[in-house]
Amino acid sequence: MRYENVTCTACGKRFTADDDVVVCPICGAPHHRACWLAAGKCAMNEAHETGYAWIFPEDVLKQRAENEAAETRARQAQAAEGRKLPNGENVVQCPNCGAPNYGNDIYCMRCGARLDGEPSPVKNDDPDDAYDDFDDDAYDEVDVRAIRDDFNRFGGISPNAPVDGIPCWEYAEYVGGSKPGKIIRKVSTMERYGRKLSWMWAALIFGPIWFFWRKMKKEGAIISIVMIFLAACMGISQLDSITVDYFKQTIGLMQQTMAGQVSLSEFQEQMAANQEAYVNEELENGSRTRRLLTSGLEYCVTVGMPILCSLLAVPLYRRKVKADIMEIRGRCSSMDEYTNTLRAEGGTSAGLAVLGVILMLAAVFCAIYLPIIIVALFM
Repeated sequence: MRYENVTCTACGKRFTADDDVVVCPICGAPHHRACWLAAGKCAMNEAHETGYAWIFPEDVLKQRAENEAAETRARQAQAAEGRKLPNGENVVQCPNCGAPNYGNDIYCMRCGARLDGEPSPVKNDDPDDAYDDFDDDAYDEVDVRAIRDDFNRFGGISPNAPVDGIPCWEYAEYVGGSKPGKIIRKVSTMERYGRKLSWMWAALIFGPIWFFWRKMKKEGAIISIVMIFLAACMGISQLDSITVDYFKQTIGLMQQTMAGQVSLSEFQEQMAANQEAYVNEELENGSRTRRLLTSGLEYCVTVGMPILCSLLAVPLYRRKVKADIMEIRGRCSSMDEYTNTLRAEGGTSAGLAVLGVILMLAAVFCAIYLPIIIVALFM
């Protein structure tokens, strides 16, 4: 029965499936029949004059949640009303989730719904990637391709809306590529909330290569030099007496193998034995301080620098885009020349990306082979 596990209004005990329940005809409060007969009236009889009505506990929780949601939406609407963003746009409340948005936005940055209330096939769990997930089948009458192209190109922002004081279409022309809207959306989010940093997965994975790919030669070079320096320090920090002896043995074995004095199989067996002996010797007699220093430098190169690249990629690129566009505007005399120059000087560069790959390989070389070279030449 529905009243099972509900408490009796009179005695406060929970009803079981076998209990005989009597419901007050005035307020609806449930009682054990024995409780009702013992009192001869409803336990809430004195509250009847006030219009009291008993409600199921789950209905109370549901009503409370609805009231809290309504209060939240009211607060969001009140907070958004009359507010302006730094670029002068009004704050517009999303009709679907109530989140505040740019007045020039077409889609909500939180839920992906259209701000004009029209149906939208966008499903957004991540504000930075609102345009990556479309439900094509749910909206047969909507031009999904056009909406996807709009997000890919402008990040769901009106083409003439300002992004860092620059019309969105100019930003898109300079950024180039197949999805400039991703970067535009990140920059727009930074501008809206006053953030100094943003997360870029591509920069985390590729490090300084991403900066060269985006024609950020100075930034890419600085990051590469720092990585090479840290990698070189990591390699040099390994050079204690134990490691030097191990490298000398390795170099000697390589020379004997190249001279034909040691077969390849013997070389592999001896290397494995030397490696095991080296590890054991380091663990027993090696300097703990040196191992901590090497581990710290390795962490900086393999974890710290990629994270730093990811956090700084968008802010640094944002600064470059704005400076370059303002400079291009000052030397172009026609709109066609301006648009063509944006495309030529912006976009990406595969050649510079190759340079980034070379510098990354240089960092790897310094970390792995630099100590061997030092031992071979100077020790």
